[in-house]
Amino acid sequence: MAPSPEAGAAGARARPVAAKLRRRYEQDGAARDLTRESGRSYSFIDSLLTEYGVTFRPRGGDQRSRR
Repeated sequence: MAPSPEAGAAGARARPVAAKLRRRYEQDGAARDLTRESGRSYSFIDSLLTEYGVTFRPRGGDQRSRR
């Protein structure tokens, strides 16, 4: 369920940005890369993606390949 326009980090103005960032993250973009690309803080990106229903991957990438 999408948040109400008044809710969250930036409300209705954030929808297009959130949709773009969500697509990038879900296509294996790293949250830290999204901060650099968008010029926003990590905290803002984390909050925005959380509000828009993103399930975060574990930190550090694929641990299986390190064995």
